[in-house]
Amino acid sequence: MPAQPSVASLQEYEKTRRHLRQARVALMAVLALGVPVLAWDLFHSVSDMRRPIESVPPNLSKLQEPMATIPPLVFSSALFTPPKAAQTSPAEGTAAVVAQVDWKVKGIVMGTNRRVLLEDLEGKQKVWVTEGQQLGPSKIIRIDERSVTLETNGATSELRM
Repeated sequence: MPAQPSVASLQEYEKTRRHLRQARVALMAVLALGVPVLAWDLFHSVSDMRRPIESVPPNLSKLQEPMATIPPLVFSSALFTPPKAAQTSPAEGTAAVVAQVDWKVKGIVMGTNRRVLLEDLEGKQKVWVTEGQQLGPSKIIRIDERSVTLETNGATSELRM
């Protein structure tokens, strides 16, 4: 003889059937409303992709306005003045001439084209220079990792960082 289901298990069974029926109705409502909305959106997306792209012409009125004036570049007077009195080196037997330079090294860029950023002693002017370039009465002879060699009126001097 088969076992008889209990009242509690029959109540649980009916409760589960009701929940499944409600879930099925909710799913059918979502599908009934969602599928047409998704189809409509897909249709518009595809039709928008087939439409040619409209180009936006540039605003040429900005290009016709005059450019802003560039302020003049003002260099320190020390840039073009000759170096101060030469000093002699007592360490060597001969009197070596060392030029007095009015610049300090602020930065060095090593690479294919070596560059050095020099600043005047007052801190008002900064200039980027490369090897071989003339800087007032001085010429940049060599740029190393931590120093710059200048030649002024036949005398060489080295500026270190």
